[in-house]
Amino acid sequence: MNRNDIIRMAIECQLVTTANRDGIYMEALERFAELVAAVEREACIKACDNVLKIHKVFAEEDPEDVMVGNVPAIVKVIKDIIRDRADSWTRKNELYQMQRQHESS
Repeated sequence: MNRNDIIRMAIECQLVTTANRDGIYMEALERFAELVAAVEREACIKACDNVLKIHKVFAEEDPEDVMVGNVPAIVKVIKDIIRDRADSWTRKNELYQMQRQHESS
């Protein structure tokens, strides 16, 4: 993720306008994006670690099958975990938006 990505996403979320595109606000927004990305990377690493633990359990049951044939299955599990995290965030955001709409009416 680079500066242009951050600006594009901030504009999409209406956090940035032409009036506040430069200066301290943008620096703070970039730092915030870096922190969010770091937390998400750590969560993905933790998900991978959990999959490796599962992989070790399967390896104890049938080492040959796990070592040769199930790498795509492991990758799929990791991808599913990451997608579930995104879906969870989307659901939380939708609930938050509904709550804000209810409070404003």
